[in-house]
Amino acid sequence: MEHDLDVLVHGLRTDGFVRSSNLDPLAYRGIADALGTVIDETDVRLRPAGRTCLTRPRMIPFHTDHPHAEIIGWHCMRQDPTDGASLLVDAQDALAMLSPEDREELSNVTMPALRWLGGEPDPTPLVDGRSVFFAPWLPVPEPASEVVGRLRVGLDGARVHRCRLRPGEALFVDNRRMLHGRGAISKGSARWLQRLWIAGTPLALS
Repeated sequence: MEHDLDVLVHGLRTDGFVRSSNLDPLAYRGIADALGTVIDETDVRLRPAGRTCLTRPRMIPFHTDHPHAEIIGWHCMRQDPTDGASLLVDAQDALAMLSPEDREELSNVTMPALRWLGGEPDPTPLVDGRSVFFAPWLPVPEPASEVVGRLRVGLDGARVHRCRLRPGEALFVDNRRMLHGRGAISKGSARWLQRLWIAGTPLALS
């Protein structure tokens, strides 16, 4: 486990994401516990009365999750029969397209991070060193609308990594660096991922 964990953390640090194969739920949870502290567990599947985007079949735009999670893990229990791929973009690529002045301005933009739907917002810098927190549905302060618009253009032009997990595969992502999303799936899709938020593993390279 120690060697595999070293390889996994190295991949997260260099590429921002890592896929692992042939994992049962117990082995998946063991990796998550070895990486840090699991602070949230969620079944990602469609629900008729669901209120969040991950419970609905329409496409999910690129975003990061709550900033308390350094790492997000998804373990595939069932996959959509035609697609269901997780889509990733590297925020560092988008930031590299911006001027130093734009990056400095983004570091002064605060976004309201909501850990739970309807909960109290946790004011979080959009850019904090190497860390990025962004979701397109969150309100942007009016003075920052133009620079955030330029960031969106950079994200739209960044390379998209497509990871269509098979049952038993897991995807681990650096939530401070990679934005994730998904294309639309059918209303009756049986796609089912087990998501874990993991805290306590600093991944930024010095």
